[in-house]
Amino acid sequence: MRRSLLGCIIDLFNCDERFNKAIEVTAEGRLFYHVVDNDKIAMKLLKVMNDRELRGEVNFFPISRMTAKEKRNVIDKVSWQVKSCSMMCDYSLQEAKPMLNEMHYDETYDVIFRAIFANSVFVKDLKAGQRVSKQERFDCVTLEGSQYIS
Repeated sequence: MRRSLLGCIIDLFNCDERFNKAIEVTAEGRLFYHVVDNDKIAMKLLKVMNDRELRGEVNFFPISRMTAKEKRNVIDKVSWQVKSCSMMCDYSLQEAKPMLNEMHYDETYDVIFRAIFANSVFVKDLKAGQRVSKQERFDCVTLEGSQYIS
């Protein structure tokens, strides 16, 4: 049975520390859901918990039952021009980045992470979040944890 209980979401990925708050805000309590191979394993685990009269709440993500949106990129770019030495230069800066691009996890768990994070992006600030949310229908979160939901 241990091979089929794969771990909690929070233990199945790595990322740069600066993204932790935004990921926590996006995932909410789902960071502590347990990933299992299938729903039969989840039922066996619940039975063991009930037989031992363990109290509390437990949630599972059975990989075999999961479906999720495909990964998608952010198109949003803010452009500006700078005049320097009688020469015009164009610059563009992407103010939003898909969360999944900054999260590192085993491909086995891809459907789980897409189910939670495929529609979420990190944004520079709430102004960018408002724009990206309206134009591209993403849920936007700043690194400080402020949200703009589509």
